[in-house]
Amino acid sequence: MTAALPDVMNLSGRGTPVTVQDMLDRDKLISVDRGRELLSTTEPLAWVDFETGSSIRFRLEDEWNRDLSDKHGTDPVDAWVNIQQGQNDSTEYQLTKDAVISATGACGMGKAYVAKAPGFLTADALNYWYRGGMDKGCRLMVVGADQLGAAITRESVVPFSNLQLLEQAITRIEARHPGMPVYLDASKMAHSLRQTYIQLVIPDLARQMTNTGEDNDQWWGGLQVTNSQTADVQTQISGFLYRMLCTNGMIDVAANADSWNRRSGGSNEEEVYAWAADAVDAVLGGLEHSFESVQALVNIPLEGEIGATARDVFDQYRVPVRARERIINELVETNNLTMYGLVNAITAGANGDVPTNEQQHLMSVGGDVVHHTDRCDSCRRILPEGLVPSGN
Repeated sequence: MTAALPDVMNLSGRGTPVTVQDMLDRDKLISVDRGRELLSTTEPLAWVDFETGSSIRFRLEDEWNRDLSDKHGTDPVDAWVNIQQGQNDSTEYQLTKDAVISATGACGMGKAYVAKAPGFLTADALNYWYRGGMDKGCRLMVVGADQLGAAITRESVVPFSNLQLLEQAITRIEARHPGMPVYLDASKMAHSLRQTYIQLVIPDLARQMTNTGEDNDQWWGGLQVTNSQTADVQTQISGFLYRMLCTNGMIDVAANADSWNRRSGGSNEEEVYAWAADAVDAVLGGLEHSFESVQALVNIPLEGEIGATARDVFDQYRVPVRARERIINELVETNNLTMYGLVNAITAGANGDVPTNEQQHLMSVGGDVVHHTDRCDSCRRILPEGLVPSGN
């Protein structure tokens, strides 16, 4: 399965030869050290419990939500919470967008309302529900030297460290493949307290695909680490394939992934990190099968059926309407009338300025279709057995 990465590569067989260093210079890939820097923006974490009997008061500027949709969840906004425990123990914390959204959500306020309501109305509602401490048992997660209030969660939530999960992955990759360089896919990585997606790619862990219509059509193996320090998404290790020609990414959740269930597995951090190391080993061991499944797509022609098959995939996997046009345009441009061409068009739809949830969904759809290509002999529709339509 493994092959040494050529010193020089040619993207799509048409452009100027490109090296891995070129991809780093163009921010297509970033180093592991740079990845650590990005993840460290939310670590180490501390928290302040909203205890019953404490005095809690929110303060929001009336236009705190101006251009809110343009802000990242980790961006500070013109909103603060003052927590007083005792007469002389009072601290005010500025809040991020995520913190306000999580605080209002815990009170039943919808995001659409919060995004347009004047700040004083939202603050009044928050102060009503949180006064005297909430019986729900909440805590404010704070990060950085400035003690920025980054999220409000249930008191029972124990955050798992993204940095520790990354270190487990790097350690196990090094143990299995000593000396192989590892990079992060810069365009797919997303990071906040609520959801973090880290894609590790290993250029030397490569498979040259044949009969695809492209020169040097090389895929790199790797894995994706998924985590949420607020327990909004499951912690998961899954296979990740990176197509060097076009920087498409494919998540192999269907056949090569493992998740940590907080309800059954608990929240002991040492156990989680030990599980992560084992999961990385298992996922890396399953990449050969993933490569073989991608290569097999080349031998599934869709001439005369490409449109119907695409619509079938769109419907069964609930592909967002806004993404379908991008996928169709990619199919028209490449004119690869095989299942290989369709899967690459789907994953290409995840490139560019695409919302994180949609990006994850499209990469997962591509990874799932790879393993579910059987079609009905009469109607030629993809058989639904085993499909998991997880659209957002």
